[in-house]
Amino acid sequence: LVNGYKSLHKTENTFVEDITNVPGNRVIEISTKGIFTAPYWRPPTYKPDFNKKRVDFVAQVRETLIESVSRRMRSDVPLAFCMSGGVDSNSIIGIAASHLGLDVHGFTILHDDVRYDERELVDLSSRELGLKNHKIMMKPENFVFNLQNMVAARFGPVSTLSYYTQNYLYKAISEYGYKVAISGTAADELFTGYYDHHLLYLASEFSDPMKRAQAVKNWEMFVKPITRNPLLQDPDMYLKAPGFRDHLYYKNKYYAEFLRDDWCEPFIETLYCGSLMRNRMMNELFHEAVPIILTEDDMNAMQYSVENRSPFLSRDLLNISMQIPDEALIQNGFAKTILREAMEGLVPEPILWERRKIGFNSSLFEVADIKSDNLREIILDKTSFYDMVDRKSVEAFLSKDLILNSDSKFLFNLINAKMTVDIMES
Repeated sequence: LVNGYKSLHKTENTFVEDITNVPGNRVIEISTKGIFTAPYWRPPTYKPDFNKKRVDFVAQVRETLIESVSRRMRSDVPLAFCMSGGVDSNSIIGIAASHLGLDVHGFTILHDDVRYDERELVDLSSRELGLKNHKIMMKPENFVFNLQNMVAARFGPVSTLSYYTQNYLYKAISEYGYKVAISGTAADELFTGYYDHHLLYLASEFSDPMKRAQAVKNWEMFVKPITRNPLLQDPDMYLKAPGFRDHLYYKNKYYAEFLRDDWCEPFIETLYCGSLMRNRMMNELFHEAVPIILTEDDMNAMQYSVENRSPFLSRDLLNISMQIPDEALIQNGFAKTILREAMEGLVPEPILWERRKIGFNSSLFEVADIKSDNLREIILDKTSFYDMVDRKSVEAFLSKDLILNSDSKFLFNLINAKMTVDIMES
C-alpha cells in the first residue's frame, strides 16, 4: 500500500482503488478486461529555488541522505559495503560508521593499473573511519570460464567489464557470509559526476557571465586534463550544438562495420525539462544508466544470494536535487559539490575532494590474457555468430595493438556477444 491509501470498493466487474495525496489522485482499476495502472508518483521537474541559500541545500542533502542510509540499514543479518575510493560509496560508509556507529565491513576490487588503483584512498578511509576492508585482487586466470558462467547464469551478455569485476566482489561478499550489500548507485545522476556533465554545466544559464568565464577556466585547468574522450574537449560544445551526443557512441561507426548487415542506433532522449544538464541526468537516471546498473547489480548479487541496496535511490533526494540551481552543482571544477559539502565531517577530506572519477572500473588486460591462444580460438571459432559478424574483420582487429580504452571495451563486448550466441545455441 502506498502512502495515502484510502479505500477499495467494487463496482460491476471492477475493483477501484482510490489513491489520495499523490499527484493527480491516480486510480488503479482491476477488471474483467484486464489490469489498468498508473504511477502513484511522478518525477519532479527541474524548478530551481534561487531564494534558498546554498547552506540550506547542503543541510537538506545531508539530513535526507542520512535518513535514507538509516532506513537501508534495517537488517537481521550483517551488512557489507561495496567500497571504492570515491565520494559516493564513502558517503554511505561514512554515515554508517561515523553517524550511525555501525561496524562497517567494506569490500574493494584492487587493480595494478594505475588508472584504476584506489588502494591509497581506500586504506585512508579504512583508517580514519575505523572500519574493516576486504580487498579482492583481479587476476587474468579463468577469464573464459568465469565469463561463460556469468553469461549462462543471466541468459545473456554482461553489460560492461565493470560488472565482470563486480561479480568477484559479490562472490567475496557471499563467501564472507554476508547477505546484504550496500552500493552508491545514482549519486552521479542526482548530483552530477560524469565528464560530459561538466560541459553541459558550462551551457547552463549563469546568473553572472563572469561566473561562466571562471567555470571555463576551472574546467580547462582541472577537468580537461583527466577527460580521455576526445569528443569532450570543447568547453563551448553544447552552446554550439545542444543536441550533440556522439560521445555516447564513440567510434560506433567503425565498430558497426564488423557487422554483415548495415546497422546504426539512433539516439533517443526523453524531454523532462529545459536544462540540458538536468535533462541528461534524468535520462541517465530513468532510461540509460541506472536501469542497466541496477539490472547488473541484481544479476551479480543474486547469483550469490546477496541482496543489493542503493541509498541514493531516494525520491526525497531527487526532489531536493531538482530544486538546486545548475550553477550550484559544480564549483571550482568539482562535480557533486553539494554532496561533498554535505558529507564534510563524515568522509575523509582527501576523498571528499578527489577529482578523478574511478569507481569500480577495470582494464581488460588485468582480467584476461587477451593474447592467449585459447581465448583467440574461442573468439574465432566458426559458429553461427559469424552469420552476423564478419570473421575476417575480427581476426584483423585481434592483431592490432588494443591499448586504446575504446578498443579494449569493444573487444570485451565482442567476446561477450560471441559467448552469448554460442551458449544460447549449445
